[in-house]
Amino acid sequence: MKDVTAVDTRALSSSVAASSNHSDDASVMILSIIECKKYHVSVVPIHDAMGTSVEFSAITKIVFKKNNIKFIESNLKNEGFPMNLIREMEDSDDETKKNKQKLLEMVDANKKLFENNIEEIKKEIMESDDLFN
Repeated sequence: MKDVTAVDTRALSSSVAASSNHSDDASVMILSIIECKKYHVSVVPIHDAMGTSVEFSAITKIVFKKNNIKFIESNLKNEGFPMNLIREMEDSDDETKKNKQKLLEMVDANKKLFENNIEEIKKEIMESDDLFN
């Protein structure tokens, strides 16, 4: 009988997400599944969710929430795709330059907002009943 709790990291690493939001969610989910495995918590990825038995549900929720926080903190420290490419992109004309500048200003303002409120955001994530459901 096949071990349904085994995580096929090779298959997961070659999968493609429909958008950056789905990619972010999948990244957090994969990190959470790997961490749960370290604690011998059986977790099975199901589309955009994780399945586990009732006795592990509280642990799984905490692991998932903490990995969301780690993911946010990592993104605040290390700018990744696609913003890293947009910053490096050469401007082909004035309109492109203006649009790029406007986008980067919004991204920087949002980053500052997160940085200024990170402790409150962490608290809300950990206390949320809806984040995982």
